[in-house]
Order: sequence, then structure tokens, then C-alpha cells
Amino acid sequence: MAIPTGMFLVRLKSTVLSVNGMMKECTLVCKLQASETIGEANEICTDMTGTLTQHRMTVMALYSEDAIREGMTDDELQSRGSCEKLAQCVLYNCFAFMDTNYKGETVCKGNPTDVGLFNFLMGSGIDCEKYIAQKAEEGFILFKIPFTSKRKRQTTVVLIDGAVRVFVKGAPEIVIQHCDSMIGENGEEVDLNQERKDEIIGDTVVKKFAAKCYRTLLVAYSDYSLDEWETLKRENNNLEDDKSKEVIENRLVLAGIFGLMDPLRSGIITAVT
Repeated sequence: MAIPTGMFLVRLKSTVLSVNGMMKECTLVCKLQASETIGEANEICTDMTGTLTQHRMTVMALYSEDAIREGMTDDELQSRGSCEKLAQCVLYNCFAFMDTNYKGETVCKGNPTDVGLFNFLMGSGIDCEKYIAQKAEEGFILFKIPFTSKRKRQTTVVLIDGAVRVFVKGAPEIVIQHCDSMIGENGEEVDLNQERKDEIIGDTVVKKFAAKCYRTLLVAYSDYSLDEWETLKRENNNLEDDKSKEVIENRLVLAGIFGLMDPLRSGIITAVT
């Protein structure tokens, strides 16, 4: 069978025209051959984070002082008794950091979830730079226990005001079982029994957030005097390994539960439907 001499040129030209047409629709094709097969696709499978969404975790709700407050910021946060502890729980126990963008504006970079929490606090009027500067001081952080998929929590231990404070954040259903108390309505610590824990994990807070497709994150803390800390170390292998260190993740005080969401990109609903 004879093949026309200009066939390959025509094929190439038509493919280039197809790619240029797709470019106008904001679709970048890296390989010309892909444009030949994409027209035969009946379904396109794509991941969600950063593709359908903006890859920008945003706080949508906060449970603190035994109340849920909706919104991407909280104008009354600074006036509540839990403000200082809540800010410390977020800013001392994270891997995000402050930076300056090309416009000279102060922005937060790093882990998307931590960035979302940072932005919530900054939008609520919290001076995050003050906490970050203190965090960078030599000897302030004693040690960290990193997050793992098995532990489902992350811990940072700091030396503050002549005492030791432990900060823990992670999956609410895991961390809450290590809590003995919580910050109550007036900012004071109140006992947290198993019945109340079940209510918080249930329809009262966590399941309520989950029904709105929020990612939930619980933050908590506990305090030790220097004498208590030294005793704890002596009784637990001087906290030399991660297993021994986990003993500090007890008698915690529940400071808050965040509900976060990665917003959809504009036009996604129309594109999918």
C-alpha cells in the first residue's frame, strides 16, 4: 500500500493545531501524541489536593472554650482567656515559618496545614512573629517527637517561664484520650471525663466538622515544674528514645479543635458537572 508523501506532515500539523487549541482552553499538553488519544477518553481521573482544590488549607471553624465559632478568622479571639495557650499550641508545635514575598509582605510558608493555622491566627490579630522569634531562641525547644501515620500526633517540648510545657497536636480521636482536662467557657481548666470526650468526638464537634468535609486537628498542652520534669526523666530512661518520650503525652489540657478545608478552585464545579 502506498503512503502519501505529505501524510506525516499533515498529521503533525493537525496535532499542533489541536495542542494550540487546547492551550487557549488553559490546558497544557507536554507531548504531542497525547492530543491524539485524549479525544477518545470517556472519563478523566485526577487527584484532589492542588488539582481540584487551591492547595491552601483554610480554617473554617474552631472549637474552644466549649463553643464552636465558624469563620476563617475570629475577631474576638484576643479577648478570650484561651488565646495565649491556643496560639502557643499552634506556633510552637509546627514546621511552618514566616517569610517575605516579592511584594514585601509577610507571609507564612511550609506545611499547608500549619500555614492554614498560621493564617487564621494572623487574620485574628495574633502577633505570630513574636512567638516565632521566641521559638528560635537557643535552648527554648528541648526536643520534638515527629508526626507519624501510626502515632497520628506531633509533640514539641519547650522551656518557658522557668517551667516545661508540652504541646501536642494531632487526630482528635487519638489525642483526646490523653487529655485529663480542657479549657472551659471562662478560660479556666475544667475536668474532662470519658463521657464528655465521647460527646466531643461525636456529633457535638468532630463528627459535626466531618459532616462539612472539614479536616480536624486537636491541639493540647501540659505543664511541668522543673522538679517534676527531672523526676519524670529519671523514671523513664531519661527520655532517651521516642517510646520513653511518649510518657509526656499525658495529663493534657485540650485547648481547641480546628476544622480546616482546602477550598475548590474557581470553575471546578462547572468543569466537573
